[in-house]
Amino acid sequence: MARAALIVMVTWFFVSGEGMAKKPPKDDTPPQEEITPLPEDVMPPPEGDIEELRQENAQLQAEIDLLNDDIAQLKFVSADNKKVKAEKDLLAADNKEIKAEKDKLAADNKKVKEEKDKLAVDHKKVKEENDKLDGGTTASSQVVGWQSYPSNSGYYVVACEDMYPSPGDYDFNDLAVAYRLQLA
Repeated sequence: MARAALIVMVTWFFVSGEGMAKKPPKDDTPPQEEITPLPEDVMPPPEGDIEELRQENAQLQAEIDLLNDDIAQLKFVSADNKKVKAEKDLLAADNKEIKAEKDKLAADNKKVKEEKDKLAVDHKKVKEENDKLDGGTTASSQVVGWQSYPSNSGYYVVACEDMYPSPGDYDFNDLAVAYRLQLA
């Protein structure tokens, strides 16, 4: 029973409004706005100044249009500069490749010259050996009318490339033969 009395008291307390904060009464009148005059520098210009402002505004708009045109041209020039830089970079890469190829050819030419010098030394040794074997007399010294082609001191050279005519290195250094014809 004590419990029922407590529930009834609590209910009466909230229902009667004694336990709640009171709300202020509703005010249905709209709030009044305060109207303040504009400062002197914000006041509209007199009637004669409006035409001057319109002309000045038109001049400023023309200047803005010119500046926008300049910006568009600068963007175009900037794009052209980027294209030129890209082409310059491609040319620089091509130049590096050309230089590398040139260096490779120079190395190949050096090898060919070394081989040619080695062949000349080998030919000289072979001639000396032939002279020793013949006892110092060669067939050319016994026959008076020997004719040498291309000359007495020159040689024909035949160079072969193992991959010719298909694409390859085309250096014609796979077989090189130097010879001279001697006819009696």
